Amino acid sequence: MKILFINNYMYLRGGAEVSLMQTADLLIKNGHEVCFVGTDFNEDTLIYNPKHTISNIEQSNRSNLIKKIQEGSRIFYCASAVKTIRHVISKEKPDIVHLNNIHNKLSPAVVWEIKRAKIPMVWSLRDFKLVCPSYSLSLKGQTCNACRKGNYINAVINRCQKKSFVMSALVFFQSHLFNTCLKIDSQISCFLPTSKFMYDMFVHMGFEGKMKILPNFLDLDKCIPNYNVNSNKALYFGRLSHEKGLYTLVDAILDLDIDFEFIGDGPEKNKLISIVKCKTKGNRITFLGHISQKKLREKIKNSLFVVLPSECSETFGRTIIESFAMGRPVVGSRIGGIPELVIDNETGLTFIPGDTNDLKKKMLKLINDKELANKLGQNARKLIEKKFQATIVYQRLIGIYKNVIENYYTSKK
Repeated sequence: MKILFINNYMYLRGGAEVSLMQTADLLIKNGHEVCFVGTDFNEDTLIYNPKHTISNIEQSNRSNLIKKIQEGSRIFYCASAVKTIRHVISKEKPDIVHLNNIHNKLSPAVVWEIKRAKIPMVWSLRDFKLVCPSYSLSLKGQTCNACRKGNYINAVINRCQKKSFVMSALVFFQSHLFNTCLKIDSQISCFLPTSKFMYDMFVHMGFEGKMKILPNFLDLDKCIPNYNVNSNKALYFGRLSHEKGLYTLVDAILDLDIDFEFIGDGPEKNKLISIVKCKTKGNRITFLGHISQKKLREKIKNSLFVVLPSECSETFGRTIIESFAMGRPVVGSRIGGIPELVIDNETGLTFIPGDTNDLKKKMLKLINDKELANKLGQNARKLIEKKFQATIVYQRLIGIYKNVIENYYTSKK
């Protein structure tokens, strides 16, 4: 089977790209062919093995004003994306197209180009963009359903997109056009949410597309767990952005007897570093930036626990399964899909989102009881072995592909 993957980014920007890369590698390992359409990469940050076929969408090198106008227009229609996809489909002749994150860079207009080519499509849901114009399904730190059943005008009223009226109006028109007028949910054979929470939220928001849950997964052969950590080390890894609750985390760890590492990059990095420098003495809190997967696994396995302090509705949280696979528990906020995996006193501890004192209390519990931390880590690893191994998820994915292809061509007869 040949699968064409389409995603905005071709570098390790976040968990969505990690999941895409691992899915492609898993399919290749099992004898399938894959090819890609995407944008924004260079030789140093390319995430895919050279044996994959990469088709890059060229970016504009024009002036800032023209570039802003171009970027604003491409959330509705990206001519270069449509042209490239037409070429790749003609050249590669895929059996199925697997969409990922395509809004804004490639634009949902590519869906109709694929439909014109008569190729069945599935779409991995990595965020809430198809039911929430601003992606996050949150407002002022709380879960928000104001745009339920297509009431996208609330995104403008609440200025949900970067607190800007103009940007909020743009994403309102984008959602209204593709979701309400063109009914994009009817163009896709199957949507793939990563968790039951995500599935339930899409249903609650009035989404009418067909869905099947397909969780993220890990190749456990590369993950050797550690159930005997006695150090006072902990870490956060992921994108350094405001909705991740990192300011709450920094406040919570300032007075703790712990060496804490932040791994990753993002728009809040410099501000976080400045706050830490102002409020702490010494170097017990460090920022490492991006590191290799191999180094990350070593960091995780030697940490007493990992913290996921998100203050937005996480769809799944790759941080969790990557930590669990290394035998380490997670202290996670009680929001979104996190409690599906971080089960109190079984695989980790949860706390009230944005509550510094509650987070500090839960971290102290594990710092003072390392035997408990190691026991929770063992339980966490067992959960991964039972539900999130690559072999298990592969069988589900290939079953979805085959079912979609069969139903698509049967319906055309």
